[in-house]
Amino acid sequence: MRNLLSVEQLNANDILTLFNIASDIKASPQQYCDSLTGYHFALLFEKPSLRTRASFVTGIEQLGGKAHFYDLQNNKLGVRESLQDFSANLSHWYQGVVARVDQHQTLQTLAASNEYSVINALCDLYHPCQALADFFTLYEINPVMSEWSVAYFGDANNVSQSLMEVAKKLNAKFSLVSPECSAESFWVKHQSNNSLNKDSTLVNDEYSFRYFNQPDDLQFADVVYTDVWISMGQQNAANEQVYKPYQVTPALMQRLNANYFMHCQPVHRDKEVVSEVCDGHWSIMQQQAANRMPVQQAILHSIFNEVL
Repeated sequence: MRNLLSVEQLNANDILTLFNIASDIKASPQQYCDSLTGYHFALLFEKPSLRTRASFVTGIEQLGGKAHFYDLQNNKLGVRESLQDFSANLSHWYQGVVARVDQHQTLQTLAASNEYSVINALCDLYHPCQALADFFTLYEINPVMSEWSVAYFGDANNVSQSLMEVAKKLNAKFSLVSPECSAESFWVKHQSNNSLNKDSTLVNDEYSFRYFNQPDDLQFADVVYTDVWISMGQQNAANEQVYKPYQVTPALMQRLNANYFMHCQPVHRDKEVVSEVCDGHWSIMQQQAANRMPVQQAILHSIFNEVL
């Protein structure tokens, strides 16, 4: 594997291999301290970041590599010069690019150079590193992935898409609980993905995907997951009323008999989730954040040491 642009590139064995490497890195980090020695990485970020930037920079350096950060929030890729020229120049100095960008097409153009490896650190369609770290967090609790039932509440977005993809690969159950307007946009964006069909429950071996328009229609979930109602760069205050019924509260957690609450952060407290939940005994969102680094280290180690 040369690049990681979406979870669709991985099979179940690949994902479990990454999880095992991430566990090993957490247990014996000194064994990996030279894994990326001699490699230089450009971090190209068109969007704000705390966890992604910190975990990649620190993670690369812990493995012996060098990370150089480029803040492109006010100087978007392809504006000052063509993306093709920009990409060609990067190849002189870097062996890897970690890109957090507005459009998936940007990642595809960067990867097309075939001169360096490209890791998707978030785009409009996918957030693979987040989803892999999230399921690794569940794997640490119970490694039998088919026993997990995850329900995602709120805006159907890049995070929910990647979560669904990981769930499908690992035969976990995944439910999307979202307003019809959001779900429709979700299916339009991913119309080439044959696994999506809002009119049916999909069953593949022990995996199932279900869509619910109304929160009350879902009866059970081990894990309740949510994200901000309005994604970065798509602010629209009017949408808040649409998403209000999808707010995660103690009553929802209790009704679903859920054991865990997850959020990719940043959290908009008392909007998509109330503080009593994200600070309560259900919450494992800090474990999610901490696990971003070992999982991303496992991805980089696997690419640059030809494990996958």
